Amino acid sequence: MLIAPANLLAPYISHYRVTRLAHGQATYLSATSTPTLVVFRRGEVWFHHGNLPPGPSLPAYIEGPFLYPRHSYANAYTEIISVHFRPSMLEHIISLPVSEFSHHCIPLADLLCPQLAMLAADVVDAPCIDEAIKQTELRLMGLVAQNMQQRRKAKPLRIKPEFIHQPTKAVAALEGLSVRQLERRFQASYGVTLRDWRRLDRATRALVSLTLFSNDSNIAEIAHNANYFDHAHMCRDFRELCGVSPLEFRRRLICDPSYWPFRELGKIINPECRIRTSENSPYVG
Repeated sequence: MLIAPANLLAPYISHYRVTRLAHGQATYLSATSTPTLVVFRRGEVWFHHGNLPPGPSLPAYIEGPFLYPRHSYANAYTEIISVHFRPSMLEHIISLPVSEFSHHCIPLADLLCPQLAMLAADVVDAPCIDEAIKQTELRLMGLVAQNMQQRRKAKPLRIKPEFIHQPTKAVAALEGLSVRQLERRFQASYGVTLRDWRRLDRATRALVSLTLFSNDSNIAEIAHNANYFDHAHMCRDFRELCGVSPLEFRRRLICDPSYWPFRELGKIINPECRIRTSENSPYVG
């Protein structure tokens, strides 16, 4: 279930997500450019990626962008609230560069921020989801106001999406920076290099197209619309960031239960979207 933020937080947060998973439920997650604050109201999941052994989730943490796919499974009945920040906006909330969170999770307790510790406690203690979201928003609004008073001179970098794929020198000129300054500030604010963010952006566009138009759109057309140089370019990047080829992603979207977040995404973006599946979505709630 996705929930829109209050108007005051909309510039910083794209949405909240409430996830309820049955014991043993698997979930596939692609690479992502989105920093996320995650609090478990109950239960836990075990993450695994690549050749690393599975490991349990933290009870409350912030994770940054990831350049690799991950899988997880619930170790018990699990209920999670996650806050998904807009690109480069996390720093407005917690006054730390997004690059501090790239490719790993940092427990809220390690951030030495009493407001975040209280946010996690509020979410766990809330009698219902609505109250948990309400308390989360109050804490986040307090952090935004606090950060506005304490913000350092160098503001987080924010580049308009339509400029991201322009040549690096052109983007630097638009921001009044040298190329070196742009690259340094971009990584601090977005959590990845400009080159990798462009890769993530293209892969995300392709992934959304594959999800929405899984039955009637060809791969070459999707590659063109996602700003790839050609079909081979898309397949190479997509496999690195999503773990499978575009055609394999389409197949798993239909038959793999762990791909439920993308079937849910398709229905939310386009209510008319009809993704043929061999089973019902395992999402509970």
